[in-house]
Amino acid sequence: MSNSSNTTDRDPPSSPEAAAGVAGVVSRADSAQVAHELNNLLDGSLRNISLALAQLVPTGESLDSEAGGLGDEAVGRLQTAGASLKQMAQVLEGWMRGGTAGSDCTPVAEATVQDVMEYARRTVEPLLRQNQVNLVIDLDTEISEVSAGPLATVLVNALRNALDVSPVGGRIDVRGRCRYGRANLLVMDDGPGLVPELPRDESGFVGRGATTKPDGHGIGLAISRQAAEAFAATLALNDRPGGGAVLHVSWDVVA
Repeated sequence: MSNSSNTTDRDPPSSPEAAAGVAGVVSRADSAQVAHELNNLLDGSLRNISLALAQLVPTGESLDSEAGGLGDEAVGRLQTAGASLKQMAQVLEGWMRGGTAGSDCTPVAEATVQDVMEYARRTVEPLLRQNQVNLVIDLDTEISEVSAGPLATVLVNALRNALDVSPVGGRIDVRGRCRYGRANLLVMDDGPGLVPELPRDESGFVGRGATTKPDGHGIGLAISRQAAEAFAATLALNDRPGGGAVLHVSWDVVA
């Protein structure tokens, strides 16, 4: 009795092109299932955070009257966690709908540089404390009010990367200035600087997949660059004079 139909199901594709096609379908299907499960977990987590906030600050009550002191800090941390989870949910939703995360997956798309900087600072604050790293933020008045919501991803990634290479007791500087109608943000660390052999693309920027971390995937900078370009901003990553590295984000200020 022939078992050709069963054999066909088990046998590998007969050509590299067919194998790639099958792998792509399986990979996409598996990824979609994972994304769906993650979305469910995120939804549950967001609901729990909302419930916790409602218990800490009942409807109609002010934060000052209900939580004071340590409670204020707990509420702030829950709000930061909630904003991060919402951003993750937006990324997943964008991927499930069109295969890409999109460039507007930020806590508040129309936020100012000051808003985005505060969001990024609160996001990495636990790591700052854990690593005893000092974050110094210096923004001039003009750039503080410039629109920069879509750059939240860039700033969070930049601070995380700087934290990864900063020594205990180190320092990260963020400096923002507006000059001649252009906004400029610098994120500077006092780590070891760039590795010379890191692969670069045709523009000289660190290429996708480049990483100095043992467990790194090398996509953080690529994602940051994609977000920046969608906002018509440019990124430059260079060694910092005197040691460390500096990430320069620049974009035109819309009058």
